[in-house]
Amino acid sequence: MTDQRTEPDPLYDAVAATYDHDHYGLIAAGRNQSATQLHDLPFRGRTALDIGCGTGTFLAELHEAYPDCLLWGIDPSTAMLEVAASKVPATLLPGTIDDVVPAEKFDLISFHFVLAYESIEKLLDYCAEHLEPSGVVAIATTTMDNIPASAAACDFVDQSVLDEHFRIPASRDELRARIEAHGAFRVVDYRSHIRELEFTDTDAIREFVFESNWFRGFADAFRDEFEATLAVVPLPHRDLFQSHALLLSRRSAH
Repeated sequence: MTDQRTEPDPLYDAVAATYDHDHYGLIAAGRNQSATQLHDLPFRGRTALDIGCGTGTFLAELHEAYPDCLLWGIDPSTAMLEVAASKVPATLLPGTIDDVVPAEKFDLISFHFVLAYESIEKLLDYCAEHLEPSGVVAIATTTMDNIPASAAACDFVDQSVLDEHFRIPASRDELRARIEAHGAFRVVDYRSHIRELEFTDTDAIREFVFESNWFRGFADAFRDEFEATLAVVPLPHRDLFQSHALLLSRRSAH
């Protein structure tokens, strides 16, 4: 079931139909780590909320693994939620954590690859309000030290511009430190996924930069500079993609 919202998200509405085309399997790897953490816990909750649920892929995986669990999803893109509604029986709420306030409390709250849009502190505040006392929080994210070779090649992007567009922690250590400084949660499981990437031609790099849906809205603003860099980048271009999956519980939980 879906609800109404007032402001569309043009980028994600536009890419909803192709959003699941995870060319390199990088987003899937983060989701899979999160699912494995829940399996290993083991998770036995009855309710789950996915913040930034997109096209509902993780909700569908939760439904398959825990068919009796009642599912909710939040996303600012109506088009994304329409795709999600075709995949999974869930209550789908258009909007962001600024304007969606469920009456329920949840045994699981997840947010995957959304730290570009909301700070970890703001998301943890929301979790602290809406999580059951014995519930868990599942996070999958990159950090700003991801794809370091590519970042070094793109030194035409000023750090202040990156800070304005992304709220992602600088590193694994900063991510953990900010969670601990928040005070409401403790890390009970932390796993990292590292994938070696090799691009043998500029078309492959171009596809990665401009068709990777979590990055394309930012990259499009620097298309000319990216193209100039592609003209001189040595091939093959090698890099490391890094993502992190964390499982949190309340500090007061025993």
